[in-house]
Amino acid sequence: MSEKIVGKVVVVKNETELKAALAEVKGAIALEFIQKDCEFCDEEKPEIDKLAQKCGDLTVLWVDVDDMPKLAD
Repeated sequence: MSEKIVGKVVVVKNETELKAALAEVKGAIALEFIQKDCEFCDEEKPEIDKLAQKCGDLTVLWVDVDDMPKLAD
C-alpha cells in the first residue's frame, strides 16, 4: 500500500490523475484552478506551496482549466 499524500501541492493533468490523487490524499483537499499561460498562477504557486505545508493536512490539487475544461465548468 502506498503512502497517503498530505500537505503538498499536486498537479493533475487529466481525470485519471485526479482520481488517483483523490484516492491517495489524506486530510483536507483544495482544488486550485490554473491556466498554463497565466502569469498570476505562476506567481501564486510558491504561496500555495507554503500554505499547503503550513496547514499540515491540506493537499492542494492544481487543475489546469485547459487540460480539464469539464471540471473547471
